[in-house]
Amino acid sequence: MTTPMKHRPEQVPNYLTDLGVRTSPEPAQFFSLAQVQLGADPIVEDPLGDAAPFAARWDSGEVSEQGAIAELDAVVSIAGFWSTAAEMAEELLSSRRRPAMARLRGWLGSALASRRTALAEVSFRSVGSAFDTTPDVIAAAHIRIAAMRIKRDRDTGGGVAALAELDVLLERWVGENLMSDGDGNAMRATARNLHALACSMNGELERARGLLGVAAREARTGDLVSVEPDQRARYAAQIDLNAVQVAAMSDGWSAALEGALTHVQNVSQAHRGSLPEALSYAAYVAYRASDFPRAASCAERAVVMLGGEGAPLRLSSARKILAAALDAAGRTAAAQRVIERHGEDPLGASAHRSGAELD
Repeated sequence: MTTPMKHRPEQVPNYLTDLGVRTSPEPAQFFSLAQVQLGADPIVEDPLGDAAPFAARWDSGEVSEQGAIAELDAVVSIAGFWSTAAEMAEELLSSRRRPAMARLRGWLGSALASRRTALAEVSFRSVGSAFDTTPDVIAAAHIRIAAMRIKRDRDTGGGVAALAELDVLLERWVGENLMSDGDGNAMRATARNLHALACSMNGELERARGLLGVAAREARTGDLVSVEPDQRARYAAQIDLNAVQVAAMSDGWSAALEGALTHVQNVSQAHRGSLPEALSYAAYVAYRASDFPRAASCAERAVVMLGGEGAPLRLSSARKILAAALDAAGRTAAAQRVIERHGEDPLGASAHRSGAELD
């Protein structure tokens, strides 16, 4: 299970690099369902049992730092065994042979964040002292600390404090030409997005809306050097989606529908990787706004795209909205067919191949 991938599939999301430190169950669900579809018995637990064999290979020097990165990637992003990844991280951080690379230290923090352990923040902060660290990598580690505090610990004050600490660093790095203005803006925008989430959790919706407006502008300005254009486009798309969510919370579903549909149009051009999420949310908003034909249309498009992403849980959610919208629109037979299709093809491969979920 921890054999490093020689050719990593580009379409496989890397959850260890997620700035929001999400512990997604998608890889494990896909891995299990794919085995069933292939006629094999599903592996529901990591056959390694524990991380001791990996730790022994690490201590002996058999596993390099790049090798450890690849093994963590396989355990989390392919198999979805977060618990084993956290054990591997604990073993590495307690070993006499301490991880030296910034990337590995950051990934260990992400693995440990799944257990809500204080050791995760220690690992994230150690990124700053790694021999190969850079300002953008340090900034990402600070964002993950803030995300962990806000999302996992529900400590909005602590999360905002971490973001304020990052803002001081960004100001210095850009001022000293250690970071480009575009890279700095991308990181500021992501930080503001998290700050807006903290405000939403505290019921400060207007403040959240204002922060997201500033973040949306920042995420689209300045010259990039270290941050990839696709990264910035993804950050911008997430900020825009969150703005629609805040609008739904403050103004109601009908008022938010136009924004949700506009977001779908925008990401169709600016970042197609964000389109399935945009379509799924637009379908949900349309359903809540009682626009059932629009909800069904968006949900079907989401189902077709998600069938090619290996995201069975998100696919299931989109199919539920599709079936509910069809039923509410009086298309009971079509709704029943969607439910049957989900049982026959839980990975959505047939919908993705044919380009349609409905007959």
